[in-house]
Order: sequence, then C-alpha cells, then structure tokens
Amino acid sequence: MMDMQSWFEKGDLPPVGVECEWLSYNTGVWHQTKVKAYDNDGQAWLEGEGIVSVLDFGINRFRPIKSEREKFIEVASKVLHQTEDGVINDISLGQLFDVGFRAPQSSQLRQQVRSDE
Repeated sequence: MMDMQSWFEKGDLPPVGVECEWLSYNTGVWHQTKVKAYDNDGQAWLEGEGIVSVLDFGINRFRPIKSEREKFIEVASKVLHQTEDGVINDISLGQLFDVGFRAPQSSQLRQQVRSDE
C-alpha cells in the first residue's frame, strides 16, 4: 500500500483522491481539500468546503494535512515568539489557552508518567 503522504517528501503533486491542504493565492490561507483531477493544461480540480475549485497548481501549493501535534507546535511557536523577551509568561500561556490548548486530564498525566518509566 502506498504511503499517502510520500508524494510530499518526493516533491510531487498529491495523487488524485488524496486529502491534503492547498494554499490560496488570494488569501494566503491553507484549505483542506481532496484532489479530484488534474489536466494537461496545468489545472487541478479540488473538492473542499462543499465546493469544487479549478485552479492553476504548483507543487509548493500543496502539503499533507497536519496532525494535531503539528498544529499545536505551530500555534505555540507563534505565541511564544510574540513575547518581546522570549520568556514564557502568563500572557503567552493565556494565549495558548485562548487558541484551544488544554491541560491533559490527571489520568492522562499518570499514564504518560508510567510510559516514560
């Protein structure tokens, strides 16, 4: 079975049928999509958010969907880099909470401690 993300490491376009993210030229925002088709004129048919889009494509406009861990690291990095001195403080920790980070339940912490031992 083909690894559905190996296209990215190889520098290829995502295969038809793959769910991935594409970067909008207009907004600079990444959108989750499913590749429906490519044509010989350099266009891709993408389905996402209930619509099918036809657009000019480029390899650098596609990436795999990020895991929850990767999403957290990206957001946390942005929040922590916003502090003037780079020090973690109550404000930066509050911003992490505001974007959805929550402390694990105590049972999850106990399980993690056991797995680290």
